[in-house]
Amino acid sequence: MRTVALALALCLTTGCALFNRAYKPPRAPGAERGDYEFPVMGMKDMESTRVRGDLAMAIALAMDDFFLSMPPLPKGASPVEQCLRKREVWDVEAVPHLEGVVIVGISPRPEKCDPHNVSLDGGGLYAIDTTQWRILSVRK
Repeated sequence: MRTVALALALCLTTGCALFNRAYKPPRAPGAERGDYEFPVMGMKDMESTRVRGDLAMAIALAMDDFFLSMPPLPKGASPVEQCLRKREVWDVEAVPHLEGVVIVGISPRPEKCDPHNVSLDGGGLYAIDTTQWRILSVRK
């Protein structure tokens, strides 16, 4: 009897995993994708930003946690509240700190969400462990 219960439990738990799809970034439809003409990277007259892999990973970890920890938007949320849910209105700063630790700061750009440029509270400061890829501390 225990064997049957165990087998049934395993089937149910693995079955649930089949319904959870991994996130896949959106792509443009076929006609828009076409042959995009990419610029030559690393040209002196072209503005660019090079981000080390460990900094990019630390930023991704902090941003994911930051946005997942936001409470759901209330019904009738203001345009400013709705705007603040967009990642592109947030600035990010990443600084290597101690050995194996990156500090990531996330702060809103008020002018993007509030035409009156009212000071917005928010943002966060994250200490990210880049050896075990985990969040060590958060200050909001």
